[in-house]
Amino acid sequence: MFAILKKELWSYFGNWSAWVIMAAFSLIVTLFLFFFDNDSNIFEIGMASLQSYFVLVPWLLMFIIPALSMKTFAEEQQTGTLNWLFSQPLKVSDLVFGKFLSVWIVG
Repeated sequence: MFAILKKELWSYFGNWSAWVIMAAFSLIVTLFLFFFDNDSNIFEIGMASLQSYFVLVPWLLMFIIPALSMKTFAEEQQTGTLNWLFSQPLKVSDLVFGKFLSVWIVG
């Protein structure tokens, strides 16, 4: 499981995908909390509270985490290593948990 976790984290941070995802997440949260005219705007609320942030973040992560998870298995399928992974003396739960943990760390 830790080997899969390390491989997946290296595949995210070794290229631009994780950096783009984190930048997009930060940009979207910043726009909603400070610039867009909505109920989550901190300036319109009139007090410094993280309640708006914690209301907004689960909605964003609801789209980001499944997209990242699908990407991990799609890349394995595309390169042809998914069948090889399933044939290794490795539990499927370890494979899925290692990939999920890497997506959770990035997300």
